[in-house]
Amino acid sequence: MINKVTLIGNVGQDAELRTTQSGQPFAYFRLATNESYQDSRGQWHTSTEWHTIKVWDKSSNRAAATLRKGARGYIQ
Repeated sequence: MINKVTLIGNVGQDAELRTTQSGQPFAYFRLATNESYQDSRGQWHTSTEWHTIKVWDKSSNRAAATLRKGARGYIQ
């Protein structure tokens, strides 16, 4: 079985380069996705959901160097 998720949103903080206790590098950041919907009275609302993202191994250096607060992010 394969679970696949695609997120498009805005980076909420600059990505940070971190390491696990065993020394494995990863980049850590939060991504906000928004959903707009219309209620029964016809008024529009926006709901924001925050996702914690970790990028592992070699890609972590590039993520930490380039992902900045407010940037548009595409995660798959």
